[in-house]
Amino acid sequence: MINAATPLQGLLISVCVPTFKRAHLLPRLFAALEKQKCPEGTRFEILVVDNDPARSAEPVVLEQARKIIVPLHYISEPVQGFANVRNRIIDEAGGRWMAWVDDDEYPSNLWLSALVDAWRATAADVVFGPVVRVYSKRLPKWIIKSKILEGPRLSDGPVSPASVGAGNFFCEKRLFGKYNVRFSQDFNAGGEDSDLFVRIYSAGARFIACKDAVVFEELSEDRTRVTWWLRRAFRGGYNHARIHGLGNQRASIRYFAGALVKVMILSGLSIPAVLL
Repeated sequence: MINAATPLQGLLISVCVPTFKRAHLLPRLFAALEKQKCPEGTRFEILVVDNDPARSAEPVVLEQARKIIVPLHYISEPVQGFANVRNRIIDEAGGRWMAWVDDDEYPSNLWLSALVDAWRATAADVVFGPVVRVYSKRLPKWIIKSKILEGPRLSDGPVSPASVGAGNFFCEKRLFGKYNVRFSQDFNAGGEDSDLFVRIYSAGARFIACKDAVVFEELSEDRTRVTWWLRRAFRGGYNHARIHGLGNQRASIRYFAGALVKVMILSGLSIPAVLL
């Protein structure tokens, strides 16, 4: 039984970073990772897997590897696709534990320690942390106040696949062998994380959330555009139907309808009460 008394001496955590043409954001992530407060006895490495066939992240990673004290490794996965890059990470990670963070995010100083502490306290299969949006100063204040661009709010305790994603999660590497799963190449264009989490959750995996394991995501301007939300609406509804089956059409429609509300607000067709 894994608990707070489980010895940690010498255990390695692989911080897993899939990236694609966002090399300019990586130094910010590495700087935040250097400040991590890990549980005593643990150590961590940073594994960057670049899904750009042109290897655009390589010079940045190699330069940063000379500057930071945390071991930093670069791997190229030239076959494009979300599932491909995540599966390559599973293959290459050297740690017993895997802490996943996206290339456009950066963690709070207590991120790793909070994830490990929650995992030890609960023996959950997967621990998820919140992804907190950071907005551009150029974004109108009424959009920020409306909170229409906020992600799910996570509190400590059990959580379902509907409320989580791969931008901030923690597990043992052996999880993928335990449930005999990989990220499905059927979802190489997106939705690969939802598909995998639904499959292992349905197989009995325990999911918990840890509200203190925060990462921050700077909201790029393209994600405030109507066209982006329309694409997200169609993709989200389509993937939901593929994952859950056509018998759950109502939930798929809900995904599409929620995004359409955002489209209306961002188009200026609907003014939220917060403006009054």
